[in-house]
Amino acid sequence: MSGQPGEGERAGRPRAAVVGGGVAGLAAALELRALGLQVVLLERAGRLGGKVRSERVEGFLVEYGPDSFVTYKPGVVEMARRLGLEGRMIPTEPGPGSFIWSRGRLEPVPAGLDLMVPADLRELLATRLLSWRGKLRALADLVIPPRSGDDDESLESFVLRRLGREVLERLAEPLIAGIHGAPPERMSLRAAFPRYAEMEREQGSLIRAALARRRQADRQAGRRVQATAAPGGGGGPDPRRTFFMSFDEGMGTLATTLAEALAEVGVDLRPGSEVEAVEEAAPLAGARRGYRLRLAGGETLEAEGVVVATPAGAVARLLAGLDPGLAELAGQIGSTPVAVVNLAYREEAFPEPPRGSGFVVPAVERRRISGVTYASNKFRGRAPAGTVLLRVFLGGSADPSQALRPEAELVATARAELEAMLGLRGQPLLARAAAWREGLPAYTVGHLERVAAIERRLEERPGLALAGASYRGIGVPDCIASGLEAARRVAAGLAGGGRARLSG
Repeated sequence: MSGQPGEGERAGRPRAAVVGGGVAGLAAALELRALGLQVVLLERAGRLGGKVRSERVEGFLVEYGPDSFVTYKPGVVEMARRLGLEGRMIPTEPGPGSFIWSRGRLEPVPAGLDLMVPADLRELLATRLLSWRGKLRALADLVIPPRSGDDDESLESFVLRRLGREVLERLAEPLIAGIHGAPPERMSLRAAFPRYAEMEREQGSLIRAALARRRQADRQAGRRVQATAAPGGGGGPDPRRTFFMSFDEGMGTLATTLAEALAEVGVDLRPGSEVEAVEEAAPLAGARRGYRLRLAGGETLEAEGVVVATPAGAVARLLAGLDPGLAELAGQIGSTPVAVVNLAYREEAFPEPPRGSGFVVPAVERRRISGVTYASNKFRGRAPAGTVLLRVFLGGSADPSQALRPEAELVATARAELEAMLGLRGQPLLARAAAWREGLPAYTVGHLERVAAIERRLEERPGLALAGASYRGIGVPDCIASGLEAARRVAAGLAGGGRARLSG
């Protein structure tokens, strides 16, 4: 990616501003520049990348935010290809899977589980996570009739209705707690897990639908193996491609490379610039309308188009004067604090070697952590030989206050819980923590209706777009897709067309 624009080129192109320097904002700025617009990116923090941040410390690779991305969504994979990073993507390491802390011990997540829906009945009957009563209640899904109508309902209501309370408390809640910020009793099924509603509608039973999908996936996998084994059949998918992947130097590789690419193509990057409000301005250079960005310290900046790529709570504050109705809708989309504590130990500190990629902790266990990832088991190159690197999670919907404590208290809590639960001994070799006050977006019941209402208001402002995890998808691939779509909407709006949709 090359080619700095000259001064004449700068003066002759419409100016677009991006507010927010997380991956959604970075992707939006890159796309705006590729579409021919002069771009300035403003970020309150002193660094770019938002929650996507990696650091190499004393031989350990510390991740302060997400440590991976899913490959079934194209956002990261396609952006990596665009940035020349595809060769630096790495798969998860093989291992015995993940675990759930249950009644004082670690139990394996049942094989074949479709997040919370059993797709292997033998595994369901064999697991110690559920009592026999809980297993029989889950199997009742096979005969319970589907709900009529397509109104939204909470995840709790849905799981209780289909699979029972034990599945909710022992499988569904802990497995989704690190993904979404809303508690199960408030989480929107249609926004967070639309495919489960589709499974019920199509098959009348979640288990029956999961079994059918697994059979179909097995057939497809068999055909791929046959095609690869056939003479001249080397054109199949990369055998190293796994469901989750990362980069050799962490997810921060994506953010830093994006920022470097933006600087290379002439985007005006301004970390440390806090935007206090987005206001209406007089039309610029023949445009139908423009926007004025009021910055902390009294500076103002005008642009024909604006992408606001911040959490919805910040959108509500930024747009309160410009469009109170839009701001009110955005303010109804909440978020939940979460903290990540990275701890490194020598292998001998563990009574027995950590197995798998980690474990999650159900809220009913009443522990002070919600999960642990064994980073050095999950991806290669994360820790020196003879050591173990862990990521411990606090906060979330079960106890958000845990994530709002000072760093020293976060580290102390994580250590105390690991000592009590795993018998961990001794001092850590390294301790690093990050707390995210607006950590996990909360997709509560009615979320999609709120997003649709936001989109209708944005149609009245073709030069304005929103991007990020608050709307139609929370992972890094969703954020990238959201940023790209927001940029295209702004460019189309400045050209006289376009329709608002907050993609993810």
